Amino acid sequence: EMIAERVGDQGLAREVDALAPRVLELSEFLVDVLGVTDVGAYFPHRITYHPTCHSLRMLGVGDRPLQLLRAVAGADLRELPAAEQCCGFGGTFAMKNADVSVAMAPLFHITGLVGHICAAIVAQCPLVLGYRFEPNVVLDILREHRPTFTIGSITVFIALSSAPGVSADDFSSFRLIYSGGAPIAPAVTERFEKLTGHYIHNAYGLTETSSPSHLVPAGARAPVDPDSGALAAGVPVYDTVVRILDESGNELPVGEVGEICTSGPQVIPGYWNKPDATAESLPGGELRTGDVGFMDADGWFYLVDRK
Repeated sequence: EMIAERVGDQGLAREVDALAPRVLELSEFLVDVLGVTDVGAYFPHRITYHPTCHSLRMLGVGDRPLQLLRAVAGADLRELPAAEQCCGFGGTFAMKNADVSVAMAPLFHITGLVGHICAAIVAQCPLVLGYRFEPNVVLDILREHRPTFTIGSITVFIALSSAPGVSADDFSSFRLIYSGGAPIAPAVTERFEKLTGHYIHNAYGLTETSSPSHLVPAGARAPVDPDSGALAAGVPVYDTVVRILDESGNELPVGEVGEICTSGPQVIPGYWNKPDATAESLPGGELRTGDVGFMDADGWFYLVDRK
């Protein structure tokens, strides 16, 4: 509220007021959610004080949100599921402190949380933030801060490449550009590359997989399936097992279409207070994504539908 008042944005102030009844104070969260009885004594403890490290909310059926648990696996922070993905981003992108990341994804979204905030912390590199997405404002940010990395939805890159006055020089500082959240048509990546000189690398994942479970490796180009025309979503990230299953839960051979099912250290252990949803979507700890696709002979995965 104080920020909204100082910048004179009454619209923002109204949004903050509307959200306030749904926001827990830290003390309320500790007591009501984590069951802490002595708030004052809570803070000296290590992060492993409670078996739940953190939770993220996602849209559920209708207007009922679901909370996803991320459990602490041990005393070492590197064993946390979120940390798995932070290190995955840093390793896959080879991000270093000389990089400059620009936030194209909302920070409240799993992509923004892991792909921007956590990855920048792991790489110890600057993260450039803007306000609401507006193509010409973002182009000004690119011109001023000369970022080297970003990840965002494909609609972001379509909007940027269609903005008045855009040029290849606006993107010349980038080393890697990734996109996820929606299927990408091959023609879109070709058009963007022709304008900017940069290839958009695909990424695929869910909130339940702590962001990406599949990526197009840096420097690689995703193949296009000759039959469906679909652009490959990527290959599984490290330490991740992905299977294609039929309706009966049987594993399908290469090229056969079925449900994409993922297991690995980054997959959530369950939904907060939703044992039935957990049992249905995470039998044996393997995530039934609800996405339909197939794997080709070279290990590339393609999305073709939703169950």
